Amino acid sequence: MSSTTISPNKKIPSIDELPEKELTQLKKKLEEKEKKNPGSTLTDCPACAVKALAQFYWGIQNPNAGGVPDSLPFNNAELDRVHQVDNMLRQFTPGADTGAGNAQEDPEEMQTRLLTACLESVNHHLNENTAWKARYEALFILQQECFWNCPCGSQQVPPNNPAPDSIGFNNIPILSNGTPDSLEEAMRREFEPIPLNTFHCHICNSTQQRMQSTRIEGSPEYLRIKLSIVNSNGTPNLNPVNLPEVLNLSEYQAVRDDPPPLMYRLSSVLAHGGTHNAGHWVASVRGPQNVFYINDHSVDQRSLLELRANPQVYGGTGMHAVVLMYKRFEKKL
Repeated sequence: MSSTTISPNKKIPSIDELPEKELTQLKKKLEEKEKKNPGSTLTDCPACAVKALAQFYWGIQNPNAGGVPDSLPFNNAELDRVHQVDNMLRQFTPGADTGAGNAQEDPEEMQTRLLTACLESVNHHLNENTAWKARYEALFILQQECFWNCPCGSQQVPPNNPAPDSIGFNNIPILSNGTPDSLEEAMRREFEPIPLNTFHCHICNSTQQRMQSTRIEGSPEYLRIKLSIVNSNGTPNLNPVNLPEVLNLSEYQAVRDDPPPLMYRLSSVLAHGGTHNAGHWVASVRGPQNVFYINDHSVDQRSLLELRANPQVYGGTGMHAVVLMYKRFEKKL
């Protein structure tokens, strides 16, 4: 792993082209710069910080043991390290709240920043990091491919793929308040073909409407789905979308070599209560036998059925699902 510097108003740059010698020199320069001007550089590796927190926590916890897992104290060094890294990342993320000691931390944005930084702060040209990058992509990266279609059935791959790799699906639109909706229907709308320009098809030798479709080329083990809970006019959309226990995305795969069924099981839900710029966040996480409901430092045990509840009610307040994490599994025939 290596450190990197970030220019204001830009996302974390890639340092893939830097050889090991230059990376070492860069790290020394960054450390010297940080001493002269504290807070001006990102001198810690995001992936290392997240890994240290996970190793510390699961080193003292048994995920398969019964009961409710302990929460970490506010003064935990590993947790503080992750927050310090994220505080620096926020300085260079357009639109992020950069206020010191921001009490209204947005965990959805924090999760996005850390997952992105873990990948982009690593020099992927180093042999020891090649396998790491492959494992990361297998865990989180969704690969999609676009196709141009003619009504006659002919298909063409665009010169430049308009669907770049991403950490799952971001801002999936849901129907307006009061209209029944489900995640399955939202995903169906996401994959609906989009009409483009008319063109002359050389297969059927006629002028036709070109349609663009998107299909899943590579599926991650953990599929992150962020729902859009803001209407086009900026008002909150708190429509309680139905969340399925099992999400079947088989029909949206790129059809090559008879791919196996693409099935996901709901693993966790990050929910928000309040307005779109204020409020409170809670999380529900699937355990071996129960669901753990996490509210700040409070951890409660609930039934598996409550993982799908939307909204989730806590203290009389409805918390609406925003970020869903689904884990891929193989369907047993």
